[in-house]
Amino acid sequence: MKITSIVPNYNHARFLEKRLDSILSQTYPVSEIIILDDASNDDSRDIIERYRNRYPDLIRTIFNETRSGSVFNQWRRGHEAATYDLVWICESDDFCEEDFLEKIVSAFDDESVMLAFGQIQYADEFGRMKPGLDHYRNSAEPGIWENRIVRPAREWFAGAFSVKNLIANVGGSVWRRFSIPDEVWETAKTYKVMGDWYLYAALPGGGQIAYEAAAISYFRIHSNNTSVEAQKSADYYREYARLALAIRERWSVPDATNRHFIASCRAVFRQAGLTNVDFDKLADWNTVLHGRPKHIHVLIVILGFTYGGGELLPIHLANALRRIGVMVSVLQLSDSTDKCDVRRMLDPGIPVYKASNVRRAGIGNFIVNAGVSVVHSHVASADVMMLGEGQISVPYIVTLHGSYECMRIPAKQIGVIARKVDLFVYLTEKNLTPFNGVRIDRNKFIKMRNAVPVDYTGRCPTRDDLGISKTSIVFALVARGVEGKGWEEAVEAFLKLERRRPHDDLALVLAGDGPETDKARRLAAGHSRVKFLGFQPHVHAIYRMSDIALAPTRFSGESYPLCLIEAMQVGTPIVATDIGEIAAMISQADETGDDVAGLLVPFSADTATFVSSVSSAMEEILDPGKRARFAQCARKLGAMYDVESLARTYLTHYETIARIGRSVSATSRARWM
Repeated sequence: MKITSIVPNYNHARFLEKRLDSILSQTYPVSEIIILDDASNDDSRDIIERYRNRYPDLIRTIFNETRSGSVFNQWRRGHEAATYDLVWICESDDFCEEDFLEKIVSAFDDESVMLAFGQIQYADEFGRMKPGLDHYRNSAEPGIWENRIVRPAREWFAGAFSVKNLIANVGGSVWRRFSIPDEVWETAKTYKVMGDWYLYAALPGGGQIAYEAAAISYFRIHSNNTSVEAQKSADYYREYARLALAIRERWSVPDATNRHFIASCRAVFRQAGLTNVDFDKLADWNTVLHGRPKHIHVLIVILGFTYGGGELLPIHLANALRRIGVMVSVLQLSDSTDKCDVRRMLDPGIPVYKASNVRRAGIGNFIVNAGVSVVHSHVASADVMMLGEGQISVPYIVTLHGSYECMRIPAKQIGVIARKVDLFVYLTEKNLTPFNGVRIDRNKFIKMRNAVPVDYTGRCPTRDDLGISKTSIVFALVARGVEGKGWEEAVEAFLKLERRRPHDDLALVLAGDGPETDKARRLAAGHSRVKFLGFQPHVHAIYRMSDIALAPTRFSGESYPLCLIEAMQVGTPIVATDIGEIAAMISQADETGDDVAGLLVPFSADTATFVSSVSSAMEEILDPGKRARFAQCARKLGAMYDVESLARTYLTHYETIARIGRSVSATSRARWM
């Protein structure tokens, strides 16, 4: 993994060279260094310029002509300028051992780790180690600090991290790089002393924090440090209480930890020697003691990062949930078929847990320790694992994408699973077929549409790249290269059309990969108007380049193809099989009457009959007038598939069942047992 080091500096010329040398000498090298000087009036700028001239390919500089007014303005500016996987903010008066990064970076091999910190020690003004921080850590949680520890953030903040700020100095930590919401930065700025502690509570989200004892850094104590002096102010303790409440709004913190926190705060107060101030009246300590969380943590469960609507929809949903401020994490069952392009679709601020690690911890234990409020599954095998092997103590939602039909789970097992599920969301009536004959409270089922975000910036091969003229009528198939998705049928139907209309300027482009793709390539060999693009991450761009979206699918689990939503979002008319929910997806009834975004092809198990029907529909849609009417309807329908609206709808259900909790579920189970 590559690392960006950020060095915010103000008037630390006397310490700056040691700081920069300790970064440059790392045995695990950084990939870039961003130095920010906040209008220093000492020799800092000369030193920074000298280092930049020495390492022009490594060091970038940002100079302020006037003071920024907050260290968090500088942290934020550097963080937003960073380009690599991990961010390491190094205060300019501190330093570290040469192997600090080498020891800590491997923690991020676990994709659920969002923040890691090492063993931070005090140093005096001359760089000599001073005692104090070992006792500080042990007073928060004794006897654990000799080895690496990896815990969910909620587990840390249910204990030691709610008692003391375990990252006494930011340079002793490394963060995964992702977009930090404006609200988090702005709130951190409102703290005079504890804004960094607030950040550490917010950054990991529903992920994990790692501690590495062997990664050693130094927090230099000198005359310009403000923390000791701040402890002599009553406002310091009010800020303590405010910070504690912010943590408790995010996480469920046990009463014992709350009492430990208040006792620790009182001890600092006594040591500071404040007179004529009553500690008990400085803040509403009773509210601190009994504060309860206001946020929920949604665990999205997926099969893996691979192609298909059942895999892509939960990724888009997770991203949208995070954008609207929900704490969300992902549990991945399998990585054997992961695709890098699909993995990159997930917001890097969303932690990813592996099923093997969760099983090792124990499913029930993991749910509690990670502070999960709601589990939202998108694949039947997850339900078999989580509801069959473990006791889930939180509400459980299942979205049915077709995996129950494909897996053919026995009715008895479906019954056991269904009694433990709080809500089933289905896309099409065929999703309910596996539940026929199973005694389930039908109030547990609701129907919802899918949605995807519109990709306005993505690119794909152009017509010029593909040797297709601007006047060609282009059909586009975008699908996984698996059986049933219509790859060979699309090629056969196109070739039949081409034979009937030899003088028409036509082309077929096919995007995706898999075994069926290879069969289609062989079928199309020697036909120059059939173009294979391989996997393309920017589906909207393909449909913008094309004239007609083609989906001759007979896939057994077909429910609500996301590719057709993407086609309609850019106003591309459709030729598709009448299967699953496709007919409802591409039709609209309003005061002007019924309208559709394309042509439906009847499902037929007979391939020759089916291919002929597809080819005939492809010929019919060549009519410019029909295409224009279909395109107009497609644009109207596409506007309905807004992923953030979908996320807010799901959030309403999460919050509702999280409030209702297991009591209603237990009633439902009892009714059918």
